Amino acid sequence: MEEVDLQTRTINISYINYFLVSTAKLSSLYYYRTNINEIFKEFRQTYPTEECEKAFHLQKYLNQYLKIEKVLAGFFKTIFSFYTSFPFVLSVLELIKNGRFGFITPCMLWYGIESPKDNYFLYVLYYFSQSHASCVAATTILGLDLCLFSSLLQLCMHFDIVSKNILLIEPDEKATVKLKEQIVYHQRLLRLAEKLNVVFTPSVLFSLLSSSLIICFAGFQLLGDLSLFIITKSVILLAYELKQVAITCFLGDKLIEISQQISNSMYAHKWYLGTPKYREIVLMVLMRSQKSVGLRIGGISDISLQTFRNVMSISYQVFTLLKAG
Repeated sequence: MEEVDLQTRTINISYINYFLVSTAKLSSLYYYRTNINEIFKEFRQTYPTEECEKAFHLQKYLNQYLKIEKVLAGFFKTIFSFYTSFPFVLSVLELIKNGRFGFITPCMLWYGIESPKDNYFLYVLYYFSQSHASCVAATTILGLDLCLFSSLLQLCMHFDIVSKNILLIEPDEKATVKLKEQIVYHQRLLRLAEKLNVVFTPSVLFSLLSSSLIICFAGFQLLGDLSLFIITKSVILLAYELKQVAITCFLGDKLIEISQQISNSMYAHKWYLGTPKYREIVLMVLMRSQKSVGLRIGGISDISLQTFRNVMSISYQVFTLLKAG
């Protein structure tokens, strides 16, 4: 059997990793399908009115999501088009150069049956099968990531609304009622955040572990004497994974920051002019809102920009280990 070098092994591990991650994410989505339906139903029920959107300039959250969606969709189109078309182009170029078709497929696989070499029917069959499998895996990961990002931005928007509503409260006879309405709203958001953590924690954990390995392997592949196809794939893959981790950590950090604004708004509004009962409620809310809301990893640590640094650190450590080996 032909010996396979370490660089080639890392390429194959990358393919296997994407299959496992997409399968795990899809399984997680199916397992928590009831929770996801409840989350989306609650988002629909609590969506702000058009007047609220204009008053608090909430359009910026939709614009942020559209930018993220555009970047992710652009990467997806680029990567998928390159992965599925470039192997065929290389095969044709080999035919022009050497007089023999290359039979290069998108993925490096052990077939277990007849190889597609010198068999055009098998080549076309394997080529389209691998392209379809790559498309399914990529769209699964993309769709679930967009679902997570849109949910995080909506949650950020709602915390922002609560924060701004509190600042508008004047210490009059209706102040206590208005404050209690915002407390109920805030409590509802906290429960919603917990549901999001339950649903998306496995998905985020798979993504971060996967990205750590892929970033490491993609960088390691660039050290080898490989073909232009493999090098270009590694560069695109490295950029895609860096962007994926960066967006997740940025939105996690944004959720922590905006949820902490509740306590700042509570302290900044004219609570000192309210009744003793009103000031007592303010104190209770201040005590509760000191604890920020975040997207947790396994219920232990909140995802933030510090998480991005940790992922880069793990990737570098594994990269150093592979390089030394």
